[in-house]
Amino acid sequence: MQGLISKTKAALSATTKRFLDDRSGNFAVLLGILSPMLFVGAGLMLDTTRLYTVQAKLNDAIDAAVLATTQDLTLGNILPEDVEDEVRRWVLSNVEETFLHDYPLNLDAIIVDRTARTVEIEASTTVPMILMQIAGIDERPVTSFTKAEYSNINVEVAMALDVTGSMSGSKIRSLKRAAQTGIDELFPNSEAEQRIRVGLVPYASTVNIDPIIDEVTVTGGNSDCVFERTGSEAETVAIPDNAAPLNGASNRDCVQSEIVPLTNDRAALKSEISSLRTGGWTAGHLGITWTRYMLTAGWAGIWGADAAPSAVNTRKIAIIMTDGEFNTFLSAGPKGTQGPASNAMARTQCNAMKAAGITVYTIGFQLNQISAQQVMNDCATSSSTAYLADNEGQLTAAFREIARDINSLKLVF
Repeated sequence: MQGLISKTKAALSATTKRFLDDRSGNFAVLLGILSPMLFVGAGLMLDTTRLYTVQAKLNDAIDAAVLATTQDLTLGNILPEDVEDEVRRWVLSNVEETFLHDYPLNLDAIIVDRTARTVEIEASTTVPMILMQIAGIDERPVTSFTKAEYSNINVEVAMALDVTGSMSGSKIRSLKRAAQTGIDELFPNSEAEQRIRVGLVPYASTVNIDPIIDEVTVTGGNSDCVFERTGSEAETVAIPDNAAPLNGASNRDCVQSEIVPLTNDRAALKSEISSLRTGGWTAGHLGITWTRYMLTAGWAGIWGADAAPSAVNTRKIAIIMTDGEFNTFLSAGPKGTQGPASNAMARTQCNAMKAAGITVYTIGFQLNQISAQQVMNDCATSSSTAYLADNEGQLTAAFREIARDINSLKLVF
């Protein structure tokens, strides 16, 4: 029993000592002193977070507005004088989808620079403070600025269009309508006509170069058509002369539809597309070669002043369209039996164009052969510039998407 009492006394003594030594009341005193400062600090953090969030949402709203507006300008959906109304519509639409609609929004500046082809937006709002009011700060301003350019670079587009016999009937009618849609998309307004030119290269087993045949050296043949060059310059863009001439084709192999040098005349281009006629075999490499010639600045003297390809500040595009396998290479054998030679030259010319900075789009129309699809994929600049179309709707969509891609834009900071 004595032992139990001793133990109890010892435990009580230890508990009493711990109680007497306890200073936990100091924390309560310190908390009372520091609470206002902690409260203000938390308030500052909360209000600052709100400011950053509003800033980010405002940035997103006007970035989306300027991109949508410049895209509409580029595509000709609106005119420069409509920009202010369009910007307001887009900003308000984007704001309405977020908590920003709770704050007063000011569009302080909307500037369209027609020379630089840019649109600038400056916007602001005020964010009421909650806890920072304790420090006498009732609200804080938030401002945002963005700038975008709509297409302001010259564009040259050469279209190699398959007019072989297999394209006759409904196929050529589909191609005409689809390609004309592409022309309309490329030339939505008069401003586009100031910076975009398009050329056409109808091809079959030959290419009809009647518009420039007097400007180049051609050997053999009795028509305005040529087939692939031979000799040391077969794969180059050297100007055809006596040392490295073009090979003339016979009347029997001559394509009826002529090439159309680069032009900004939308009506003329659509008319030429409407008059395309079919017949013959498929020398796809030849159509590709002549798109390269049409876009090569070194050929400026051949094409003439109005159609001369530019050497500077120009985006160059080749569009290669076919409905079947390349199967003809007239300098190497009978028509329809030289697919490997045509495919090899097609890849060589496509690679040369891509190396020169030319963007290559390809369109396979009802292209069922795997080998033909592979050539189109290899020729395209990337998988995103290679299109396959099974019907007229898809063919039209391909031309439309390519045209809109060409009329691209970007933000400028």
